[in-house]
Amino acid sequence: MSLWVIWCERNKIVWKEGDFNLWMMSSSAPKLLEEYQRFHSPTEKNKQRPVSKWEAPPRGRLKINVDGAFRADLNAGGIGVIIRNDHGHCLAVLHRSINHASSAFQVEVEACRAGLLFALQKGLNDFILETDCAALTNALNSLEDDLSDMGHIIGDCKYYMLAFTSLTVRHIYREANGVANRLAQVASFSSVNEIWIGNTPSFIEDVIYEDFCPSSRGIGTKSPSMYNHSRQF
Repeated sequence: MSLWVIWCERNKIVWKEGDFNLWMMSSSAPKLLEEYQRFHSPTEKNKQRPVSKWEAPPRGRLKINVDGAFRADLNAGGIGVIIRNDHGHCLAVLHRSINHASSAFQVEVEACRAGLLFALQKGLNDFILETDCAALTNALNSLEDDLSDMGHIIGDCKYYMLAFTSLTVRHIYREANGVANRLAQVASFSSVNEIWIGNTPSFIEDVIYEDFCPSSRGIGTKSPSMYNHSRQF
């Protein structure tokens, strides 16, 4: 405000041949600041959201978590899919490398398509599909056609969704998607595709355990077990 008053006083002298008035300058700046603050009240700082955790689905339903990991240095990535029941027991797991990827959004969409196809192959009908990609959730829940470069994959996903009796697509925060994130991260560092039915691979056991811990947790990408597993390939 002081700079503005000085600028206005300068223009008055140059263009209107006015007189320099120091008292006017010193009194105008505080008044302008007070007026500005009266109409622009400071907003409250955004409160930090509580850390979310994975939650088991309602009784009788299943939950499928999907995630993608993108490696920009290689234009590649990996996807992860895990299916659990209402007790949190692991029923099936899939992870797969993506050799050619153009963006993080592409691997997220590929993970969703793989999860839906996995569910179709296993004859599932009533489940919740969770992803930590809000853009993907919005695209799948939208009634309009997606005209983006990933529109054809999203169209596939919507087509597969019609085959299920009951399906809910839900957005979650990344810390509640730790197992799928671990699977995708491991797949991005490997070149194999693996599926587990009825048993749990050892390199995600710690993340599954964290889902049931009452304390807050991370996203399961810093544990040594992930990197030890990736070095085996």
